[in-house]
Amino acid sequence: MRNLTQKALLAAFALVSSTVFVQGQVVTGYFDNSLNQAGTRITQLHWNKMTDFIFGFIQPDGSGNLPDPTTLNHFNTAKSYCQSNNVKMHFSSGGATYSSIFNTIGNSASASANFAKEIADILETHGLVGFDLDWEFPRTQAEQVAQVNILKAVHDEFTARGKRAQWEIAIAVGGETPSVGAQGVYHTDYCSPNAFQYIDKLNIMSYDIGYNISGGDPNHSSYADAQANVTDWVAKGCPIEKIVLGVPFYARHSSNRGAAIYTHAYSDLSNSNPSAAFNSDNVGAYYYNGKATLEQKVNYIMQQGGAGVMIWEVTYDRFDQYSLLDVLADAMSPYQCSAPKPDLGADQSICGVGSITLDGGVARAAGRTFTWKKGGVALVTGSATANTYNATSTGTYTLEVNENGCFQSDEIVITGTLNAIDLGGPYELCSPVSVTLNTNVSGGGKTFEWLKDNVTIAGATTSTYTAKRAGTYKVIVSASGCAAVQATATVTSKAPYADNDTVCKAGDQASLTASESVNWYSSEVSSTILATGTTYTPTVSGNTTFWMGGTGAQATQHTTMKSAFAGGWQANSQVYGSKLTVLQDLTIDAVTLNPGGGTVTINLVESNGTTVVHTKSFGSTSGEQEFNLGWSVTAGTYYMNLVGTSGTVWVDPTQDASNYSVAGVITVDKNCYEDWSAPYGNGYQASTNYGNFIKLKVTVGSACDRVPVDVIVDGTNPSCNVTGLTAVGGNTVAIYPNPSQDQFALELSESAVVAVFGTSGNLLSTFPARSGVTNFGDQLSAGVYFVQVSLADGTKTIKIVKQ
Repeated sequence: MRNLTQKALLAAFALVSSTVFVQGQVVTGYFDNSLNQAGTRITQLHWNKMTDFIFGFIQPDGSGNLPDPTTLNHFNTAKSYCQSNNVKMHFSSGGATYSSIFNTIGNSASASANFAKEIADILETHGLVGFDLDWEFPRTQAEQVAQVNILKAVHDEFTARGKRAQWEIAIAVGGETPSVGAQGVYHTDYCSPNAFQYIDKLNIMSYDIGYNISGGDPNHSSYADAQANVTDWVAKGCPIEKIVLGVPFYARHSSNRGAAIYTHAYSDLSNSNPSAAFNSDNVGAYYYNGKATLEQKVNYIMQQGGAGVMIWEVTYDRFDQYSLLDVLADAMSPYQCSAPKPDLGADQSICGVGSITLDGGVARAAGRTFTWKKGGVALVTGSATANTYNATSTGTYTLEVNENGCFQSDEIVITGTLNAIDLGGPYELCSPVSVTLNTNVSGGGKTFEWLKDNVTIAGATTSTYTAKRAGTYKVIVSASGCAAVQATATVTSKAPYADNDTVCKAGDQASLTASESVNWYSSEVSSTILATGTTYTPTVSGNTTFWMGGTGAQATQHTTMKSAFAGGWQANSQVYGSKLTVLQDLTIDAVTLNPGGGTVTINLVESNGTTVVHTKSFGSTSGEQEFNLGWSVTAGTYYMNLVGTSGTVWVDPTQDASNYSVAGVITVDKNCYEDWSAPYGNGYQASTNYGNFIKLKVTVGSACDRVPVDVIVDGTNPSCNVTGLTAVGGNTVAIYPNPSQDQFALELSESAVVAVFGTSGNLLSTFPARSGVTNFGDQLSAGVYFVQVSLADGTKTIKIVKQ
C-alpha cells in the first residue's frame, strides 16, 4: 500500500514538474517553553498558519517518568490554541542540554517501557497526536542501539493501545552531513538505519551548520545545505516521505557562529526595517532564512516527496504582515490537497476466490470522482460512482480520488500466491496466560488447519487460534489454485492449565483437573481459596467460571519483620516510616497493623520519602489486623508509612538486634524513621523506635496471572446421553481406573464402537473394541473427556478424567 498525492501547481512558482507526490504537507512550529519571551509571544503566533505544533520540552527522569505537563510553563496555553485552531499538537523530550538521560533509559528495558507508557498516557490524556525524541546526539553505536530501543518501545506501546495509525513518532537529527562539507564525523553517523522503521517523521535540523563546514557560506542554513541534508538522509536509508526539512527563525553570525547563537531572533533583528529583513536572508552579519529562501525550500522538499517543513523556533517570528510563518503557509498551499486519502488496505491474494472487491473507504460526494488503474492502464476514468472496483486478476491496482483540482491515491498489489505467514514468538504463558496466534490472512476461499505438536486441533479452522498451553503450534493455510503455506510458533508455559467441563443440568457436579496443584478461586481477584489441589469438583447452579492460581515454587511468599507487637503507645502514625531495601522485583502482598479504628492509609514512597509509588486506604476496627496490598514493586529503596491515616495506630518502641533480611529478596531496617513536620518524609531521621508494621508478606518469582476455567450447563451435549446404569441392555460397560494418570481399561461383554469426545463436544477419536478389556487413552493429555460406547442394544456415555 502506498499513499500518493498530486496537485497542479501554480504557474507563478515556475516549478520543474507540474505534479508532486507526497504523503504530507506539514508546517510544524517547534516551541521551547524555556525561552524568556515564550509566554508573551505564544499568544501572538499566527496559529492558523500551522498544521502541527511541537511543545518542547517534557523531560523524563532515568526511569522514564514524565511530569504532569499541565504543571509546565505554557503547556495549557499551547494546548488551548492548538484546539481552537485545529492544529495537531505533539510534544518533545530532550534537546541539546538534556539528552544524556536517554542512554540510561534506552539501556533499560523497564525504563524504556515505562517511558513509552508515560508518553502514551500524555497523548491519550491531553488529545495530543505525536512524540518527538530530540536526542542530540547518540554518538556511539551503543547509544544508537539505546535510541532504537526507546523508539521500538514507543512503537510497541502505541500499537498495543491500538493508536499506532493515529499517533506519530518523530526524531530530530542534525544537519552537518557529508554532502555539506568535510568535518570528520557527521550527524548521519549519529543514527542507526534501524531507527527509521519505527518513526513517521525525521525532523532534520538543517541549521547551526558550521562556517568552515559549509565552504565559507555565510548562512548557517543555506538552500544548498538543505538540499545536501535531504540527499544524505535519504542515502542513509530514511524514506523521503518521512523527511521534514527544518528552517530557522533565528540568525547566527556569518563567520563567528559560536557567539550568541540563539539571541538573534528574526523578530528582533527586523525591528529597524521589517520589509528589508523580510525580503533578505540577513541583517548585517547575522543570517537566517527570509521570504525567498523559505519559498525555495518548501518547493524543494515538496517536489522531492517530503513531508513538509519544521521551524525552530516558531515564536521568533514577527506577528504582522512580515511573518515568516505566513510565508511558509502560503508556499505550502499549492501542495495541500482537500481530496480525502483512500486506503485500499494491505496487499491481498486472489487465491481461492474468483474476485476481490477493492474499496478505498472513500464515500461518493458532489465534485468527487474516482479513477482506477491497473499497472498504469486506466480501467475506470473520472467516475462519480465507482468508489469500489471488482478485481478479477492479479496485478497492481491504483485508486485516485479527485477533488478540487487535486487527487490523492493508494495502490494495492493483488497476488496469485498466498502470502507468507509469521505467527511470531516464541511465547511464554504466564502474564498473560494465553496468546492469540494470528495468520493475518483475510478474504474468503481459504481453509485453516491448526496443529499442536503435529496433531490436528479439532474445530480449529479460523484464521486465529488462542493457545492456552505449551507446545509447538502449526497452521496450514490452503486455497484452490495456489500452493499452501504454513508457519509455526513455539509456546512455553509457566501457567497451569485445565480443560473446561460440561454438565447436563444445574445442580450437577463438575470435574476440573489442572496440570499441577493449584489454588481454586471464584473470581480473578478473590482472596478466598475454594480448594487446593490438581482436581476440583464443584456443584454448579449455572454457567460458572472458576480461576486457578499457582501454588508452586514459581511464586514464593516470604514473611518478614516482627511477628508480634511488643507493646508501645498509640500515636499520630503518619510521622513514622519503615525503610525497605527491595533487592529484586516482587509483590508486597500484605502487612499487619494495630490501629485504634478509623481509616488506615498505607503508602509506599520512594527513597526521597515523599514521592508516592503505591497507596491504599482501608476502614479499620480497633485491634491487630492484616491489610491486603497487592503492590508490584521493582528493585530499589522505599519507605512504608501511614500518611493520611485518620485514627491512631500503635507504635512499637522496641528494636530487634538486627535488620530483617530475606536473602536476595528484601531487607527491612530494624528501626523506623521519624519526621513530624509536613510534608512528612522529606526529613526522615533514624529513630530508636521499631515502628508500626509487623508480618510484612512479599511474593517473588513468576507469579502468573490466574487462569479461567469454565463449567458450562448444556443438556444437549453428547455427555448428557448417559443411562446412569453400568449396563446397556444385558451388556456390561465399565471404564477403570477413573481418574487415570496413564491409560484406561474399557470392559465390555460384547463388541462395540467407541468414540472419545472433548468437553466442547468435538470428536477426538473412534476405535472398535472387542468383548473383554480394551486399553485406551494413553495419548490423551490431562483433562476431562467423554467416552461414548455404541452397542447393539443402545449407547452409553461415561465421563473420564485424565490426570
